[in-house]
Amino acid sequence: MDIQDEDLERALTLSLEDSTTGEQFQADLQRALQESRSQSQSAPPQHIPQTALANTSAKPNSFLSERAQLEKERLARQKRLRGDSDDRNSSRGQTPSTSTADSEDCESDGNDLGKPAAKRRHVIPRQGRTLQQSANVINRSSKPSTSSNTSTNQPPMFWRGEIRQTANAHVDPKKDTKPTFRLSEIIGEQNDIAFAIISSYSTDYEFAYKMFSPAAPVIIVSHPATENREPSMRFIQQNWIRITPKLLYNYSCMHMKFMLVFYKSGRLRTAITTANLVPLDWRDIENTAWVQDVPLRATPIARDPRAQDFPSHLEKALNALDVQGGLDSFRTTEHKFSLPLQSISDLRCRYNFSKVHVHLVSSLSGKFEGWPEVVRVGHPRLMKVVVDIGAKPQSGWEVALECQGSSVGKYNKVWLKEFYHSASGASAQDWIGKTKKADRLPWPGKRGTKILFPSLRTVRESRLGEAGGGTMFFKRADWASGGFPRELFHDSKSKRGGVLMHSKMILGTLRRKPPLSDIKGKGKGNEDEDDSVTESGSDDGDSDIMERKVTGWVYVGSHNFTTAAWGSFQAKSTTFTPVFAVSNYELGVVVPVYDTKETDDIVCWERPPKSYESQGDQPWIQGESAVLNELNRIQRALHS
Repeated sequence: MDIQDEDLERALTLSLEDSTTGEQFQADLQRALQESRSQSQSAPPQHIPQTALANTSAKPNSFLSERAQLEKERLARQKRLRGDSDDRNSSRGQTPSTSTADSEDCESDGNDLGKPAAKRRHVIPRQGRTLQQSANVINRSSKPSTSSNTSTNQPPMFWRGEIRQTANAHVDPKKDTKPTFRLSEIIGEQNDIAFAIISSYSTDYEFAYKMFSPAAPVIIVSHPATENREPSMRFIQQNWIRITPKLLYNYSCMHMKFMLVFYKSGRLRTAITTANLVPLDWRDIENTAWVQDVPLRATPIARDPRAQDFPSHLEKALNALDVQGGLDSFRTTEHKFSLPLQSISDLRCRYNFSKVHVHLVSSLSGKFEGWPEVVRVGHPRLMKVVVDIGAKPQSGWEVALECQGSSVGKYNKVWLKEFYHSASGASAQDWIGKTKKADRLPWPGKRGTKILFPSLRTVRESRLGEAGGGTMFFKRADWASGGFPRELFHDSKSKRGGVLMHSKMILGTLRRKPPLSDIKGKGKGNEDEDDSVTESGSDDGDSDIMERKVTGWVYVGSHNFTTAAWGSFQAKSTTFTPVFAVSNYELGVVVPVYDTKETDDIVCWERPPKSYESQGDQPWIQGESAVLNELNRIQRALHS
């Protein structure tokens, strides 16, 4: 039993002193803790970063005596800050000792309009940290940044854009060798901020408020706090407006995670991340962020309604979220805020995005008809981007996909073929008019598509064990269902060691198609080795590289690899009038890659990934974890 297990036991026991009665509850708790220890005994001991134990061992007696009171005070502060006692959204995914809330698993097959079974987002205990202590850990657990600004007296600037993993308190220090992003670094100096537009599926508002100056106006877009699917807009603080957009289906969710930070100097920082605005996502689990600074134009340009560049797609996403309504509300309020952005169209007109070379991909909850509308969202938009960056495979070539995420949907071969077709840069016009369905498209198999999700073994051997697996979503019923593509599943293991990944990435790599005889003659024992992607593939110079320099692409953003996130064509689609339905609001970027080194610098998992079949693995199913079930029960007791 290591130090963290002891801290966990003490924290949980203390948290229950005032909120539980009866010896049976305590006995159940001890039994769950013992089971957790026995499951983790087979895992090799791992180094415990000092930041992971910050403020928990220096004064253990004080920690024990204050733990319960800290939680009560935190809940009281949050209720006061919200000014809204029935707002459940403020408790979604909070710091890891708060009550559980609706999970981030808002995935469905995209065809079932029924309401999904209620689920919960499990979080690990906070181990006695106050909010300020949590912020200190977040700020300390990152490698020093490197940017275009070499002066230590100036905040780092990212004029060319960077993709990095987020700082984490539990990674293996020997493997954590690259620069990372801290949330405080992305947001920047509070007093320099003139205005911000941010979005998060789960938000701890107490945590979020502390990241901005009290004087700065902020628009935050979030998932609805109640079952109401209708859009809403309201002031939640004197200078904070919360917007919840309209959701098409009962299982739809506003899943975007982005930040637009406008500084008093005129600079705009754009950030698209996989992390929610909760301490857990910036400290305990691994996430990814793309960040780029954009300068103010010397002279505004005229609006171009035909533009199809990064800012024009960003404007469409913001309009779909009704951010314009938030801007209007700030202008009409009695406080008369002076905003650097009066209209969404000001983004492209007033800010110079010419140095932004990533491509924006959004999903917007709704139904879209006609090709001009369809190719702006979901996987048809991904198809358009693949073509635009020159990554569509030429004759004799193919794309190999590695799809990593934190939530697994209800897969079927029809949708997987449909997605692979788009990811190959091929239009759905190729098949909609001929077969009406995608089921006659070639099956890519695991040569073409690998789905990456942590195995049960990987979760148990991670630094936080099963208690840290509460943000990874998979249902046993889906895994066991007939026709489910279990052969595509591969283990998702962080290159930084010992942490679970909440990142969402898709890697598409171009390679030559093998001879048909090679595919049929493949031995099962060498599946992982033979299926690994190589960009060069030959020792004969560049003979096995496409004439174009692009060797593939990487998607980074909020999309999990699911129908709900990427959308699907509807049965009534025709060649001339396609109908495409999307459940969620999602946002991400695609960046072209040009060699193996660039690919490895971005991708966050160990490659080549190992298949479940080759290792005899099973997926992590959080609903089957006695540890998480007991933590959920404890957290409900704390908040009852």
